[in-house]
Order: sequence, then structure tokens, then C-alpha cells
Amino acid sequence: PLTLRELAIRLSYFIWSAPPDEALYQAAEKGTLKNSAELTKQVDRMLADPKAEAFYHSFMSQWFELHRFDDIAVNPDEYLMFDEQVRYSAREEPIRLFERLVKENLSLANLIDSDFAMLDPLLAHFYGIEGVEGQGFRKVSLPAESPRGGLLGTTAFMIMGSTGDRTSPIIRGTLVLDKFLHDPSADPPPNVPELTDASKEPLPVREMIELHQSKAQCASCHAKIDPIGYGLEIFDAIGLWRDEARVGKRMEKIEQGGTLPGGKAYNDFGQFKSLLIQNKNNLARSLVEGMASYGLGRTVEFSDGDDLDTLTERLISQDLRSRALIHNLVLSTLFQTK
Repeated sequence: PLTLRELAIRLSYFIWSAPPDEALYQAAEKGTLKNSAELTKQVDRMLADPKAEAFYHSFMSQWFELHRFDDIAVNPDEYLMFDEQVRYSAREEPIRLFERLVKENLSLANLIDSDFAMLDPLLAHFYGIEGVEGQGFRKVSLPAESPRGGLLGTTAFMIMGSTGDRTSPIIRGTLVLDKFLHDPSADPPPNVPELTDASKEPLPVREMIELHQSKAQCASCHAKIDPIGYGLEIFDAIGLWRDEARVGKRMEKIEQGGTLPGGKAYNDFGQFKSLLIQNKNNLARSLVEGMASYGLGRTVEFSDGDDLDTLTERLISQDLRSRALIHNLVLSTLFQTK
């Protein structure tokens, strides 16, 4: 077991990425950190402090793998609206969404779909949402028909699932499997041909993928990945809604619809998100593992399985409340032992 001083230090680096303050050291010296209620109060106090920005930023960057977003260069000739200012705001959006969920203790299912978005005026204009003025990010209520809401409605997610020139249902499907369904795909074998090698003629992305999938070394994984990625083709490579996509010199209507693992079919993006909400317990497990890895500063191991099972069951029983994800970890044996 950690000493109370060691627990204070681990807690402080978890939430502040910095040493404990005097109040936290005093709580350790007085022995009050032994008390679960007091420990929970300390967590809430620390989350309310401006230093908690380190937690919101670093956890989301790690769990959501925002380095993928950073690594993709968007073609400026193809996507004129996407400049450096939009890129900065787009990267901030997932972080500000997670921060809002924690501050209001909302359900983490909002990461799949929500009736609001965290936007600044620049990003709101980019999305075509009116009435957002001034400076900085704020909570913006969305009309019922809006495709925004949740991480799936963000430009950051859609760019992460693109090549910078075009969309990639394969990458998007892989990201959904990993983050939202807790079913990460294996790395592709080394001799897989490029998608563009599937045909010498310009084809819609879906047809190219189906030709690619017909190759034996590709079929087994793609049969699960691709029908998920098709649900996101209605967004272009920078996350703007579209009804058509350019194929060579012509425009082709986007063909929506697919199936999730287990065989449940969807016809459009709204149904796609609804099916993911039905699988929100898988998101809970993904977040529990991500939070444990972040809080402990190491990858989770097979030996952590029982603790992670318990934390996941507890989070599900608490309706995936955002603060429960954090509180439960801090109160766990996993967090309080070396």
C-alpha cells in the first residue's frame, strides 16, 4: 500500500501533473486521506482548480489519441476552409467536451452523442451553426437535426479517420471499434496492398474497399471494420456534412448504411449513433482502462483484469457519470498500491 504522503503525490500528479499543494500534504499528515469521503472531497477540490487543465488536456490527448490528428496534413488545395485557426479549435473541441462532462458530472455516453457541443465562434462558423459570438469555447445547444454532438460529430475525429486527402472508412471503423466498442483490431499484415491499387479506374470509396476486401489477406478484418466506417462516410475528410463525393470527374451520392458487430443494421448516421449508445457499456470499459493507464502512469496489464472489471461494473451502475470514473479509480486498491 502507498503511504498517505505517497497517495497525495500520486493523486496530485494524476489531476494536476504537479506536486501536491499545502492542503493536500496536510490532509496526508493528519491522516484524513484514509477516509473515502475526504479523499473524494480532495478530488473535487482539485478538479475545480485551474491546474486541473493539465488533467483534461493530457487525459483526452492520451485516451483519444489526438496525436493522430496532429500527424495528418490536410490538403489545403482540396479543403480551403480548413486553416491553422480551425485546426487549433478542432483539436481543442474533444478536450473541452470532456472537461464539460466532468464539471457538470454528466454521463460519459455524451462522448458518443449529445444534445450540445463545445464550440468557439470559429468552429461554430465552420460547422454552420449560428449565434455563437465572442471569444472562447462554450456549451452550445444543438437543434435536433444537427449531426454534431459527441466525439463522433467532431472534425477532430473525422480528420483522424482520413488520409488528409480523402475519407477512410477503414480508419474510422477501426477507431470506433477501439474507442467506443472496446474491440481493437489487430495490426494489418505486412503485405497488404494499398487501397488505391484495387482498381485502375476511379471508384467510390465503398466500391474500392469492397474490391480490396475480396483479397484473402484482407477479408477477415475488413468484414468487421468496414461496415462500421461506412456509417461515417456522410462526413468528408475534414468533418463537414456532405451528400455526394467526387469520384474522378463526377459526383456520386453517398451510400449510407451498414452493420455493427453482432449483426445490428443501421441506415443512417442517426441510427448508427443510437446503436453505439446501446453499446455504451463497452465505452465504459474503454474509458476505465484509459483512465487507469493515465492515473497509474503505465499500461494496464492482464493482472489488472479483476480490478478493471470491478471499476467497469461500478461505473455502469452509476450511469457512466463522469466524476464516478475518476472517484472510483482514486478509491480503488489499484490506485492506492504500488
